[in-house]
Amino acid sequence: MNNPGLSISYFVRRYAVVVLVMMCGTVLITSCAAPGVQDNTTYCRREGRMRPCAQVPLAPAEEDAQAKTFAAPPANRARVYVARPYPQEPLRRSAVVVDGKPISELALYTYTVIDVPAGFHRIEVITDEPVSLHLDLKGGNNYFMQYQIDILFSKSTPKLKVLEQSEGMRKLESLRRVR
Repeated sequence: MNNPGLSISYFVRRYAVVVLVMMCGTVLITSCAAPGVQDNTTYCRREGRMRPCAQVPLAPAEEDAQAKTFAAPPANRARVYVARPYPQEPLRRSAVVVDGKPISELALYTYTVIDVPAGFHRIEVITDEPVSLHLDLKGGNNYFMQYQIDILFSKSTPKLKVLEQSEGMRKLESLRRVR
């Protein structure tokens, strides 16, 4: 270089400062926009990393905690917990429908609580294709259902099943309630 004031070390230091500022800006932006910072959306950690996932509105933490007390409903009503506890199809939301009426949407690691009059009901969960169960729900009881998507050779097969009460309560411990 012809200018003795501008050495190679000057450019290296200047480049290092620019890189450092860019890295700090990236960290600041990603930490502010990190999933989970806003309490109204789901986040997911899959394969040890934060991954993009479907987002659904979550209930406040107080409502989630209240639902997990598993208090019995009144004698003329039944309470149904529908959970999606597995990570398959993370970019898709699943609609929960009771007797033909949309109730809520689930993402992975979420659940919903539905109070219905005692009697026969059709509970359906729809992601790509619907899967449903027709149940005779007794008043004063809690029911637990699990929705999962099995994937084999790029073919998705949805499943909906009723769980024993103890298993259902255990599965809900780590899930978040949706609105």
